[in-house]
Amino acid sequence: MRYKFCEQLKNCIFFDSSCVVHCCNCGHDRDTIIIDDYKGEKIDWKKLIKDKLKIQENAKKGIIPYNSCKNCYMWREDVWNEGGYISEIIISSWTTCNCNCFYCYTAADKDFYNNFKTYDIYRVLKDFQKSKLINFKKDNGGIVRLLGGDVGTLKDFDKIVNLFLEEGAEHFYIPTSAVKYLPIVEKVLKEGKAEVIVSPDSSNRELYKKIKRIDAYEQVKQNMKKYANAAANTKSTFISKFIIIPYINDSKEEIDNWLKECKEIGVTNVAYDIEDNFTIKFSQKIPKKIPELFDYLERRGKEENMKVTRFRFAYQLLFDLENGTAKYSENESDFIEQKKFMEKFRKEYCL
Repeated sequence: MRYKFCEQLKNCIFFDSSCVVHCCNCGHDRDTIIIDDYKGEKIDWKKLIKDKLKIQENAKKGIIPYNSCKNCYMWREDVWNEGGYISEIIISSWTTCNCNCFYCYTAADKDFYNNFKTYDIYRVLKDFQKSKLINFKKDNGGIVRLLGGDVGTLKDFDKIVNLFLEEGAEHFYIPTSAVKYLPIVEKVLKEGKAEVIVSPDSSNRELYKKIKRIDAYEQVKQNMKKYANAAANTKSTFISKFIIIPYINDSKEEIDNWLKECKEIGVTNVAYDIEDNFTIKFSQKIPKKIPELFDYLERRGKEENMKVTRFRFAYQLLFDLENGTAKYSENESDFIEQKKFMEKFRKEYCL
């Protein structure tokens, strides 16, 4: 049956640091809540699946379940199979990180987030495993995404990966700072089961320090080279991602230099995104330069024989510009305001 629906509402569960939700695409308006104020208590997995099936039945009638779905690019018309299982698991339960990106929400209070005591996600996942409702085979091997702090700081990370390997997971999506080299990441890369992403957002030590606020550029570069080598000649993908940060790294020259660095360390898959705090705050004043840089990066990457991937905030921005919920500006005073804001934002988390 053809109707508008979303694959994450159908078969995904997202473990956040303080709640359990259906998806990770609702931006700052996270209203797809399954359990709020979650602290690791036992979950009725059968009820969770029943609720998802009800959402799917309502979607067949044209009912949009959440406000955040109304303008989400993932809410789309397609032919959908019936749910009743989970094939996508997103883990973002921890907030500790060995990096300090100024645009990350944890920058608001780094000490708090690096010392935040969250629930025991491995214990929760072991209980979930017993429910027999995880079915990775149903959707071509499913996917496990690890989106919290850095996986190098996640307690029981190796156990979590091995648990999902036991369940038949064929795809692991692992963003990492690459400050620490992780043998378990190397393992899943060599087995052809991983998409590992590092976002240096820069091509040199000084800009890296400015954005990441740690001095680890050369170390990260060497670890990226090792991961790229581990992924070579497998079904795995190692990606270097460039998050375009307006007024910080938004130049063609910086994109060219980053692509050159990628080539030097053997990276053949690259990606780009846009810093989403900026696009949310200035949604009615988007500089035309931003989508132009999207196009430039895609063209230059392809000229270098690289596979180029667009990430979700860039997708959402283009979707919003197309349907009119975001608008362009050509007003110089807007750009002056934005530049001042980004300089302040880089120095202090001021959203």
